[in-house]
Amino acid sequence: PGCAAADPTSLQLLEYLAARSPLSFCRSGTPEGIVSLFTSAISSLQNPCTDARYVKCVEALLGAVCEVGNSFETSEKAISKNKGGNVNELLFLLQVQANSTTDAKGCVNPQSNAASLGRTCLPLLLDMILKITPSNSDELLSRCMEHLSHAASNCPSLLAGDGQALSLLARTCLSVAGISALEESTRLSALEVLAAVCDIDDVKRTLLSGSSSAEPLLCILLNGEGVSNSSGDGSGVLRICAEIIVNGVDDDINEWSADAPSLQDDATSWDEDDSAMYAESLIESFLHNLGGSNTLPAVLPLVETLLGNASNSDVWQQKRAALSILERCLLAAPVAFTAHIPVAIETALSLSAHPSPRVQFQSLQLLGALCIADTIDEDGVGKVRTGYGARMLQSMAHLVASPCMKVASHASLAIVSFCLGGNGRENCGVSLEKSTIVPYLSDLMSALTSGPLSLDMTNSSQVRNGAATVLVRAIAAVSCLANVGGEDFVPFYGSTMPGLLGCAYFGLELDHASGCVHPVSPQALSHELSMLRGAALESATIVGEAIGEDNAAMYRSDAEKIMVLALALLKAPADQKAADVIIPMDQLLAGCARVANVIKDDYAPFLPYVLPRLLNRAKEEADISVTDGDESGLEASKRGNLDRDDDEGTESVTVALPGMGTKKLTFNTTQIQEKAQAARAMYEHANALGVAFGPYAETCASAFLPLVKFKYSPEVRSTSAQTLSPIFNAACQYALSTGGDAASLPQSLLPALVNTIASQLEEEDQDDNETLFALADSLSEICYSAFRHVNEVNGRRVAQLDFNQSHKLVSQLVNCIGSCLERRSEMIQSTLAVVTDEDERAHCEDLLQIEADTLTEYVNSIGYTLKSLGEGFVPIFESIIVPYFGKLLLAEGTNDTRARLAAVEIYDDMVEYCGSAAAAKFSPSLVQGIMQGIDDSTNGGDRDLKRASVYGIAQIARYAPNSTLSSVAFQILPNLMSIVTDAESAEEEENTYLVEITVSALASMFLFNDAPYGTIDGVDKSSLLKKFLQVLPICQDYDEAKVCHDKLCDLIESGAVSMTAEAPALMRIVGQIFADVEDGEEVASTATCSRLAVILTKIQESVDSGLIQKCFSQLSPEAQNGIQIALERGAGAGNGAVISP
Repeated sequence: PGCAAADPTSLQLLEYLAARSPLSFCRSGTPEGIVSLFTSAISSLQNPCTDARYVKCVEALLGAVCEVGNSFETSEKAISKNKGGNVNELLFLLQVQANSTTDAKGCVNPQSNAASLGRTCLPLLLDMILKITPSNSDELLSRCMEHLSHAASNCPSLLAGDGQALSLLARTCLSVAGISALEESTRLSALEVLAAVCDIDDVKRTLLSGSSSAEPLLCILLNGEGVSNSSGDGSGVLRICAEIIVNGVDDDINEWSADAPSLQDDATSWDEDDSAMYAESLIESFLHNLGGSNTLPAVLPLVETLLGNASNSDVWQQKRAALSILERCLLAAPVAFTAHIPVAIETALSLSAHPSPRVQFQSLQLLGALCIADTIDEDGVGKVRTGYGARMLQSMAHLVASPCMKVASHASLAIVSFCLGGNGRENCGVSLEKSTIVPYLSDLMSALTSGPLSLDMTNSSQVRNGAATVLVRAIAAVSCLANVGGEDFVPFYGSTMPGLLGCAYFGLELDHASGCVHPVSPQALSHELSMLRGAALESATIVGEAIGEDNAAMYRSDAEKIMVLALALLKAPADQKAADVIIPMDQLLAGCARVANVIKDDYAPFLPYVLPRLLNRAKEEADISVTDGDESGLEASKRGNLDRDDDEGTESVTVALPGMGTKKLTFNTTQIQEKAQAARAMYEHANALGVAFGPYAETCASAFLPLVKFKYSPEVRSTSAQTLSPIFNAACQYALSTGGDAASLPQSLLPALVNTIASQLEEEDQDDNETLFALADSLSEICYSAFRHVNEVNGRRVAQLDFNQSHKLVSQLVNCIGSCLERRSEMIQSTLAVVTDEDERAHCEDLLQIEADTLTEYVNSIGYTLKSLGEGFVPIFESIIVPYFGKLLLAEGTNDTRARLAAVEIYDDMVEYCGSAAAAKFSPSLVQGIMQGIDDSTNGGDRDLKRASVYGIAQIARYAPNSTLSSVAFQILPNLMSIVTDAESAEEEENTYLVEITVSALASMFLFNDAPYGTIDGVDKSSLLKKFLQVLPICQDYDEAKVCHDKLCDLIESGAVSMTAEAPALMRIVGQIFADVEDGEEVASTATCSRLAVILTKIQESVDSGLIQKCFSQLSPEAQNGIQIALERGAGAGNGAVISP
């Protein structure tokens, strides 16, 4: 009765029950009965008034409706996902997941009970809020907005299940946000509701579809259409956000400037700017979710006004706001914003000279963001940095000397972004082209050395003003400059390294007798100095690694000084925290790994001191606790606010558990991060040391293998899986080099590694594409190591799965591939086929590429398993591969070319490795797929599918019956010739592999002595031979290279290729092959090299010496060196003097 009468206390009790036991609550009554109850409550409030009790009733009623809607949605999810387990446990996990993220990303189900509740009750409640809004108090309005925001994040169907209700919601929230008399926090809470609603996948997809159904809502959001407020301007979300960005910053520049920068604070954090910062995050959300093509035409005129008004030319707030909004445009809609990047750069460069340090700071922020957004190609060339790099670096170099510590620190960070950023990532993983930095290295190093690197850390006043932070940022800039400059950084090594080592030892005293270090004073153990020493040690190792192997001798003595300090800390008992206080252990261990990468085998004596630290972190039990929670914690968690304790390094989330009450779940996030850091450091050590790491492989694998299933952190799972691949590779190398007991180690590790990673792939959150890729990549690398490490004495692999293990693995991988292709299909159909916004399409294509990369690793794992078993794989191929992949060979079976690529690649491997009987049986199916794959009208323009199809032709020609391609040989020939012609005319480096594999296929069909169609009429073999010799030597695919170069020897020895007539081409080919082999490229077997050496000797004996000298002079230096090597090894080594450089 109390609820029906809209009694606030009764409604709050109802809300409480729905939140704490959603499943029991929903089972206690029918959805229709609950909706009827709320309808009665709304009817009791039909006469609107503005007294406090009436407003409180409306707020309580809205809160109850939202929480009941959430209970409907949560219960439906739990029931649908429950597979015979404990439903209450699943409810708990759903609550933790919902409360630990602020991303809505939900789907709207118009037929759900929550949607029905929303359609019935929400319009009436929103209408009440609209009517009483002008007189509402900030507190009650904020609570109303919190209810709606919580609903948007946790039960989107309640708010978005009906278009009319959604439009009314937008008008209501805009009306509240547009009241300038309200507190900024209240206005922002209203905007937060709209941002959360627009972030719902189904709503966002509609808004970005370009359809007429999206237009009314877009008009409301962008133009405030149909919205009225006290200002009467009907402003949209972008204009309101921009207003708060301008007015929500602290006016006191001096106080901001005097505040010491801190390594623990976000770069833009300042408590007095909270409203502006939040408005910036909201405007970014709107720009992204409403689409750049819709929002940029509305927001850029606002920026122009902020920048261009003569009346505000001296008001720094407008300039800062304009720069901030430009950055948010870049982050939210990078594709749509591309046309405006030149203007943004010029604006940032111009305003970097503004007298206000706040504007200078924001200019640096935008410049750094432009570097991160810059597109970097495989060669490390960035479009933004190519055109504006010199001026950007000049601006950054000038500001590193700013008297404002915040600006100086941020200038160093901008240099870091310039060196590392790109492709939307702070560290794009592609090395920047050296010419972008090297011409300016001297000026940059001079600016850093005379500026922040000259700060006196013994000056307590400078330390209090943030000198340590500025110095740490500057040291990071030096690291990045060295990393890009490489050997060109050598001129600065002598002036840089002593300072870095001095900072690493700063405040410490080394006792040479005991090998221990001690702080010289209690102040030396401060957090700032600890971070300084850690940054300096890391930078010293980065610089030492960057200058290259040729300069390693210069670094070796400094590396010893680094390891003296490292050992002094690592020898301390593991349960003592002193070492972490002196230098953060993650930085110390990462630095050690870089030293290992440079000094290689000489690092082995240090491993017994380094590894125990890493192993202890890996083996430490997860610090997770469950305690009683409270109401305030529950409310905070519902709003997505995690309770962080920086001193303890923990995060907590509070949830309501059926039958248990309110519980607080606390994670030691510092410990979790340490596990991931230990995995990364272990990866670097194993990868750098190879066979020298072998004796420790078993111990390390046993420590990190359980973490592949660490349920509290995907980062720990992915990094642990990744580190297992170089550990296993080291075990394989050690087994081959040592023998004895070590010989059995890889075989004992392989099944456990493969089984654990494969099972986790099946259990992993299928939406976490980064973790899935990391696991799949590690599995592929492990399978590859097992395949390629073969004992030359007995011809056996050091590790191999048996038939049953292989069958299980392939079955698991096919399940994973099925899930991957389903996700790709859903994205292709629901986004690419519907959405017109270019940024959202680009984002979708990025996700598709990640899925494609993961798919590649799945297929590679199957391929290496197939190759290892050989003919023994045929039953697996017939029972698992054919039923799933057979239909994917053809365009009729799928519209996803990557699915076809996967099928063709696996069938290619079968023909090559599974024996003649399997090739005869299954290659006819492959022929149908490859004919579509080489045809541009049916391959979807997929270059990889064309490449795999051509590769398949080569394998069928070699291993399948001659009749397999006989009916299509004359169709294949012009297709392959056109591939070579088109690729050569394009002159693109990425075409090299396709051209090489194509001439290999042509030669396999028509040229080689055992070619199935070598005697067929109508083929111009002389032209084919000319093309074949022109493309040789093969260098992109080692297997194909070995085959083609061996077959070339056959052609020459049989007389099919004239040594005399083709002497120039053959000298070039043989010279380059020997040069490649000398460089470690496996392009020819030892036997083939011996045959080529003999052939070269015969050419020398039979061809005119003048012609020989002429041909030799026209070769590249590498090929000339290869010729000399060949002659020294060949039977005619004594005649080498005939050919001279």
